[in-house]
Amino acid sequence: MKTLNFKIYRFILDLLFPSRCALCDTVISYDECICKDCISKIEYHENYCKQCGFSECECDNNPNYDLALSLGIYDGVLKNGILRLKTEMSGEMCRFFADWVKAQKEIKAVDAVTFVPMTRQRLKVCGFNHSKALAQYVSRAIKKPLISDILVKTNDYTHHKLSEIERREQVKNAYDTVNEKDLLGKTVLLIDDIMTTGATLNKCAELLKKSGAKSVICACVAKVDKKVILS
Repeated sequence: MKTLNFKIYRFILDLLFPSRCALCDTVISYDECICKDCISKIEYHENYCKQCGFSECECDNNPNYDLALSLGIYDGVLKNGILRLKTEMSGEMCRFFADWVKAQKEIKAVDAVTFVPMTRQRLKVCGFNHSKALAQYVSRAIKKPLISDILVKTNDYTHHKLSEIERREQVKNAYDTVNEKDLLGKTVLLIDDIMTTGATLNKCAELLKKSGAKSVICACVAKVDKKVILS
């Protein structure tokens, strides 16, 4: 009876407030996150080194994180979905990402979830932190606690036109830790929307390990193609 009532409830809700594809805004069924057409257009990130996160292995750079997973390439429909997520809360996009994270075998080792923070000023402008929203959905999906008050961003910097070396230099003093947490011996899942050079994730992973984390696994919605960074 409960299952039937829930189905009726969702059917009525679907009529009044139809779900929309997180990538193209097409009306979809309540039990979907993204329409089938968009799913077929996503360029999934395959054949890359999961340890450093790059298509051409850069493990010789000794990143502070232990794994870097990304759902797809930052292009096309996935890029559109992320840009939309930055300006408006998209539960469908967050749920789609959370379901993907849950399906990754590497996630079984995770003890806690956190995310790349924003400055207070930036948070006031945006109204919400989209990386935190993603992390909240992931936390619920994998049933692990969300730590939302350990990493802080101390200053903003415009990195879109910076080279890889300049990005790494800028990020050195952009993040810090507050509120001591019991991370000793734990594996922490660090969430962000986009991985570009890996500088931000690398700095945040360094801080988490200084706070006691045994290992840090990064998970992002998309990875920017190296050719785009260098162009």
